[in-house]
Amino acid sequence: TPRDGLFQWFKNNMRLYSFFRIRLEPYQNLKQRKGNNLGDPRFDKYAMLRENYVEADSHWASTYRHILLARDLLREKGIDFWLTTYPYGLQVHPKEWSMGRDYWQFKRDTVYSTWPQEKLGRWAASQEIRFIDFSPKFKELSKKVFPIFYDINGHWLAVGHELVSDALFEELQPYFLHKVDSLGRRTAAQK
Repeated sequence: TPRDGLFQWFKNNMRLYSFFRIRLEPYQNLKQRKGNNLGDPRFDKYAMLRENYVEADSHWASTYRHILLARDLLREKGIDFWLTTYPYGLQVHPKEWSMGRDYWQFKRDTVYSTWPQEKLGRWAASQEIRFIDFSPKFKELSKKVFPIFYDINGHWLAVGHELVSDALFEELQPYFLHKVDSLGRRTAAQK
């Protein structure tokens, strides 16, 4: 119906729609809205984190294909490709993202596995793609700092952005020093 089309357009294009939807329908039953599709990646964006999720290679095929297309396009242009991943709050600390857990029907006081990030890392290594997984650093930080994520939408607070920028610098500095050195220029250590 035209009404459904309008709602779908707002859902796909307006962050304000999501902001109000979450506040106006705060604990509407996800199963009721989407049928009994928890754990089905066609309908549940957090399927891979569900206890009833059944992994299938087909769930990863499109992701792998698109990553390789991006890598190959950059390679043709002489640009190095890096792949990064990060955890959701519920993969870092049992108290992170509590409102989001309720809304998306995840258990409270549970730390969910980072197996999807680890699987992606193994695949990246098999494709000789430089890979950075921020999950271990977020888990380490969560032992000292809380919260790292916004409670309602799961995005990082300033401390999360700081962690990622520091980790990127740590990973990329030796890479760039090597690149400069391989071009015959003096590195900072040689000056």
